[in-house]
Amino acid sequence: MEDSILKALKKDEEKVKQAYELDSLMKDSSIAIQVFDGLTRAEESQLYLDLNLKGKKVALSKRISFDSRNNLNVITNQVLHTHQSLKTAGVELEKRSINRPANKNLLSLSQLRQVIGIFMTGKAHVNIEEKVSQSPLSNSEYITLIHLYLNELFDIYPAERMGD
Repeated sequence: MEDSILKALKKDEEKVKQAYELDSLMKDSSIAIQVFDGLTRAEESQLYLDLNLKGKKVALSKRISFDSRNNLNVITNQVLHTHQSLKTAGVELEKRSINRPANKNLLSLSQLRQVIGIFMTGKAHVNIEEKVSQSPLSNSEYITLIHLYLNELFDIYPAERMGD
């Protein structure tokens, strides 16, 4: 990567700009590596097949909780952790939906993310990630707006009885 950056620095202005961005990105990035030692040739082949054929997509709730590259996820986590009445009403962190009467939570994490996406775009979208990247307000302004909405909601119906 460093060789590519040095080569790009000797080219046109656009490549120089990209090279500096890549250089700053590399300083703030890390790569996880997992090493398997002492495997036989057959075990190596099986491991390769298992990793590449049986890999599963990461659950949406995990992506929301841990993917900070997406503004929608960041705002969702901020609202989840800072709004006390929402915590009281309950947010299901593992499942995509709420099945009553067994689950008394108000909504799931993915449903909360959808609600926040509606506040950010003004509409319900199937692929919300593309739409929120063009949002006009700052994260703190969206968080304030959503807090106001939740405060009004919990004034109408108390958080303690929301899953009832």
